[in-house]
Formats: sequence, structure tokens, C-alpha cells
Amino acid sequence: TAVVVDPAALTETIDGGFTALNGVLAKSIPAWERWAETEDWTVTLTMFDSLNGDQTYPMTLTQESLYGPEGLQTTGKYDLAALMTLLEQMGLLDYVGEDERQVVSAVLSGDYELRWDTETGAMAFTASCLPDLLSMLGTPYPKDLWFTLDGETTAELTDLLSSLMDREAPVTVWSLTWALTRSTTYGSPVFYWRDAMDFADTLALFLGDDALVREGDTWVLRLGMDDLAALLGYGEDTYDYLGLEDFALECAFGDDGAVTGSLLALTPDESWSPAMRIAAQWDLDLTGGTMEAEFHLKNQMKLTLTGTSTMEETNVQPETGVPEGAAAMALEDLTGW
Repeated sequence: TAVVVDPAALTETIDGGFTALNGVLAKSIPAWERWAETEDWTVTLTMFDSLNGDQTYPMTLTQESLYGPEGLQTTGKYDLAALMTLLEQMGLLDYVGEDERQVVSAVLSGDYELRWDTETGAMAFTASCLPDLLSMLGTPYPKDLWFTLDGETTAELTDLLSSLMDREAPVTVWSLTWALTRSTTYGSPVFYWRDAMDFADTLALFLGDDALVREGDTWVLRLGMDDLAALLGYGEDTYDYLGLEDFALECAFGDDGAVTGSLLALTPDESWSPAMRIAAQWDLDLTGGTMEAEFHLKNQMKLTLTGTSTMEETNVQPETGVPEGAAAMALEDLTGW
């Protein structure tokens, strides 16, 4: 079987319906050769207890990334230790031995690092919890162990990362489609055109030119209950089909690359299912931004997420390979995998 796909025709077909979004995406990559990004995330889980008092479990994540023509280097540190208390209170560790407890504790707090080489596509990853976690398989592993993936294995992901970081050829909906659909066609190009168009058609419902409204120097997306029902092909009785009591989404894409918006989704309070609320708001631009989100289950729990990020130009080059002297192992050679 011979399969012929004309990339130029597919590019024109897809990008022709996303001129507004592509204009915004063109501003999404800094003009700097190299830049640094810092992210700070705070997650707070509150379990409601009217008898004994509410219990709060705070968690944090800090991540720093370096981007450049050489590749990407990301280091992070996380602290989810509060979940250990929650697991103990729920009795999930009552029959767990001390060794297993130490492994759980090691997994819940630690640090990690990811390195990606632009030229070869090779990736290397390490995490402080991996040696303890993998020891459960029965084989000891060194504390400084790095796992590697070659460029052939990471080809689709490398294409996606490269397109997102290419300052000379700004990312478009077509380039995202190319990178994402390659990994869903199971190695066969037979269904590539269909899969690419299906992805683009679905995205167009929310972010295509027909879905956005021009207001000043921004493109705006607004969706309410009726709009969402119509997009999904439902009738006026949105409650029966969507399971929602209220829905509101607004997102503004500025010509300068800024993205602001908010989301609210409510489900009704039923005897078999308590009311649920999902709320979020975001304000992002090329220098950083903030994001806040909340998941609230009536009379049971509330999970809040707060994130801030900053971006700035830098002369520091990202490290892209396994550190000298560190132990390395190809991921496919991991015992038991």
C-alpha cells in the first residue's frame, strides 16, 4: 500500500481555520536565545470534619528550567509529606511494614531533574525517590541513578518540543497537529490525514476563527451552558446531557501573547452525588503569570492550587546529558519492566 500525504495542502487546510490563534502562538516564544523559567506551586487539601475540626494538608512544588538551542534542563523539588498523615489517618498504612513506610515517605518528598538534547533527541531523567522505589523489585540501585532514552524512542516528543521552542518557525496549530498525531497513528500513515483533521476539527470548536470574537487587541472565547450544549450537539435540556447546573468559560488571547481567563463549572446537589464546583482563573504573558484553581466537593473536601511563574533572559546554557561520573541506565533495560 502506498500512502501519499501532501504536507503543504494539509498545512493550508488546517492553519486556514486558525489565523487568530496562530497569530497569538507566534508571540508565545521569547525572542531570547536562552531563557530561564521559575515556577512555584502550592496545593492545599482540606478535608471537612464538623465533629473533630477540618484537617488541612499543604503541599508544594518548585521548578526551575533553562531553555536554549542546546536543549532543555529542568530541576524541581516537591514536598507532599502531608499526604503521609492523611494516609495514616485513613488507616491505609496500618498493615504496612517499616521498609514500605520508608519507601512511601521517600516517594512523597524529594527532587528530580530532566535533561533533553536538541541535536540527538536523547533524554535523561533522575529522581531522588527512584532508588528506594525500585528497590522493591529486589535489586539495589545507586542513589545517583539516571535513566536515559535515545533519540529514536523520543522522536515524537522531540518533534513537539522542537516546534514549541523554534524561534525561527513559530508554532502553529498545524505543527502541533503534526507532532501530536504522529504518536496516535500507531506507526502507520494510513489514517494520518483523518486523525489530523479530526484533531483540528475538535480544536476548532473552541479555538477556531469562528469560535473567537475580536475585541480591541484581543481575541475572546466565551462559552456558557447553551453554547457548550450546542457545540456538543445537544438540545436545550443541557442538564440531562451535561450533568451541569452552570458553566462559564472566558479566555482572552492578546496580540502581545498574554492569555487571561476564568472557568466555572457547577454540578447539581443530588441525593446520590453532592454538588461539585470547579473554578479557575489565569493571567499569563511572556514574563510569567499566575494561576489559581479550586475543586470543591460539598461538605467533603476542597482542593486549591496556586501557581506563579517568571521568565527572564539568561546566558546560562542548559546541561543536556548525564552528569560525568553518574550511573546511567537505559529505561528499557530496567529490571522488571
